[in-house]
Amino acid sequence: FSLRLKKYDKALTYFKSLELNTASFSNPAKFYKALTLLKRNNTGDKDAAILILQDVVAKDLEGKATAVEWLKKLK
Repeated sequence: FSLRLKKYDKALTYFKSLELNTASFSNPAKFYKALTLLKRNNTGDKDAAILILQDVVAKDLEGKATAVEWLKKLK
């Protein structure tokens, strides 16, 4: 919800805490963290998002297909 309201710092905090939850079978937190960084677009956010998206792809995490497409466009 914070992401939709453009409250990017709050959204990042939420996704960081969700990322630590290893109990769930499906966890899109890393993917949404990258999306939030791209939308916030502060200095260094794009580079950080690229690293996260690369990790999503390498570890075959939720959002991998979209991450692959975004990485092609971001390079």
